[in-house]
Amino acid sequence: MDKIKINKSALYACSSKVYLAKILSNYKKGIVINQRELRRVKHFFDNEDKVFYKSKTTGEIFSNKPANYSPKKYRKFNDPSIKRKEVLRRLNFFLKQIETPKYLFSVKDKDYVKNAKIHRGNSHYIMLDITSFFPNCDYRNIFEWLLSDSGLAMKPDIATCICDLVTSPRNGQYRELPQGYPTSTLIAYFSYKKMFDEIATLAKLRGLKFSTYVDDLTFSYNDNIQLDNEFFILEIKQLVSKYGHSLNDKEKIYDCSKHYSSSYNPLITGVFVKRWKIRASRKLHSKMIKKYNKLINLKIIDSTTYFEAWEMYQSLQGICISINTIEPQKTKKNRQHILNYIENNKKKFPFETNIKRIKELRLEKKIYDAYRSGTLREFISKHSNIIF
Repeated sequence: MDKIKINKSALYACSSKVYLAKILSNYKKGIVINQRELRRVKHFFDNEDKVFYKSKTTGEIFSNKPANYSPKKYRKFNDPSIKRKEVLRRLNFFLKQIETPKYLFSVKDKDYVKNAKIHRGNSHYIMLDITSFFPNCDYRNIFEWLLSDSGLAMKPDIATCICDLVTSPRNGQYRELPQGYPTSTLIAYFSYKKMFDEIATLAKLRGLKFSTYVDDLTFSYNDNIQLDNEFFILEIKQLVSKYGHSLNDKEKIYDCSKHYSSSYNPLITGVFVKRWKIRASRKLHSKMIKKYNKLINLKIIDSTTYFEAWEMYQSLQGICISINTIEPQKTKKNRQHILNYIENNKKKFPFETNIKRIKELRLEKKIYDAYRSGTLREFISKHSNIIF
C-alpha cells in the first residue's frame, strides 16, 4: 500500500457526520453506523466492551479484575463489540494509509524483526520503554491532533465523535486509549508524534540510530560515538515527561564491545541481535517445542478437542513462521518436521482434509462471539441460510 500525505487522507478536514458514517461503515459485511450512533458513542457502545486482564508473569487471563490488580502486574484488554470493532477497523484502514517516519516500525510493511535488524552492526545499545503508554495517552492530546492543521484538521464535533470511538471509560468521566482496539497503536503514535519526533531529533544530534515499536524505544551506536548513557536517558525522561508520560525504571544498557558472551546479546522487541546476526529468542523456541509436544499428546475425542487441535496447529504454524522470519535455515528443519508429522497423522488430525467440519466449528465460534457481544439476533438473521 502506497503511503499518502496526511492532507490527502479521506479523514482530513472531515466536517460531516453523514460522510464520516459512510466511510466508517462496512457495507459488504452489513455493518452500518449512523449519525445518531456517532453522536452518542458512549451511550451505544461503551457498555458493550468485554474487559479482561492478563498476568504479565504467568500469561493467565481473568475475566474479572484481580484483587491484587496493578498495571505493573496485569495488562488490561478491551474487546469491543462486533460492530464497534468493524467501525474501528475501517478507521484504522484510513490511518494506515498516512505516511509515517522511518523510525516507526509498528506499522504495516514493517515489524518487530525489521525493528531489530536496523540496529545490526552496532556495539552499544540503550533500550527504554514508556510506562503504561496507551492508558496514559491523554484524551485532550488525541482531540488536539484531530483538530490541528498538522493533524486531521477536523471540525470539533467530528473530532469528539472519533475521540469517543477510539477511547473507553475509566474511573467515571475519564477516558483512556485501550489495549485491544485496532486503532490504538496508530492513534497513540499520531497524537504524540511531536514527542517521538523530538526523541528522533535528539538521537540524531547525539549520532545515534533510533527506532520505536509502539512504546519500546531503541537506540544504538558504535565505539566512535562518545556518549554519557545516564545523561542521555535523563534527557529522554525529561522529554517524555513534558508530554505527560514516564519511562519504565528498568532501562537496559548493553556494551557489546566489551562482552562477547551470547547471553549478553541485546533482546530488541523479542529478537536477539549479535552484531550483524539476529536470532529468535529462547522463549519463542521453547514455546514452539511446548506447543508441539502438547499437540502430539492431544487426544481428539469430541468437537471441543477437535477445535483445540485445529487452533493449536494454527498457533504452532504462526510461531514457526515467526522464527522462520528471524532465522530461516534453523527453523526450516523444525517447521518441516512439524508439517511432516501432521501429514503423516491425518487420521488423528482430520482437520487437514475435513474442510466442512472446520467451517462448522468456525461458525460455532462466530455464533458464540455474537452471543457475547449481544448481536446474536442480528447474526442469525443475516446468516440464516448458512445456519439452517
